[in-house]
Amino acid sequence: MALSKRGPEHVKVIDTPKKNVVGEHYIVELHTNNRKLLDDPEGIMRVLDKAAKAGNLTVEGRATKRFHPQGFTAVYLLSESHLSIHTWPELGYAALDVYTCGGDAKQAVDTLIREFEATKVDVVYLERGPLDEG
Repeated sequence: MALSKRGPEHVKVIDTPKKNVVGEHYIVELHTNNRKLLDDPEGIMRVLDKAAKAGNLTVEGRATKRFHPQGFTAVYLLSESHLSIHTWPELGYAALDVYTCGGDAKQAVDTLIREFEATKVDVVYLERGPLDEG
């Protein structure tokens, strides 16, 4: 499944990306049946690394927190801004945030959706700092 208005019915995109902005911000509500992955810090980090690479994003640093009995949070500091995830494995749910002022945020989001084996995705797209056309 990819981020597209023409994708499966369970993918909903709020807006269509434009390129005349300072940054692109995707807020992703992701549901999956792969609850084991949502509680696997190493697996989550592999997916985030893969998404950053797919989006041509430069990872400058990582902060993580493992919750008990379950759940995980990771924040990637990017040269282009940030990428974050908060998981609730017991719900099969992850909240993701991809904000970039460079690279290909959409490609990173597509990779996250695919690698987490999403069964339902809601995405809000925000244009940050729209630039004047004139």
